[in-house]
Amino acid sequence: MLRGFWSCKNRGMDEDERRTREELVILEALVRAIDRRDEVFQVIDGAENVDEAIRRVGQLLAKN
Repeated sequence: MLRGFWSCKNRGMDEDERRTREELVILEALVRAIDRRDEVFQVIDGAENVDEAIRRVGQLLAKN
């Protein structure tokens, strides 16, 4: 998706452009989470605490 496009340096970006980039990254992650919601719910259910759930969901969504 946008990950490769946005991996470039932030040189020359103003604050609005940086904020927009951050919002797009978050939206991309949300779309991936929705697409894989069953897996996300299983990971959360199997976690012992909130910190572990956050870490494991991050790892799950980082995989292609």
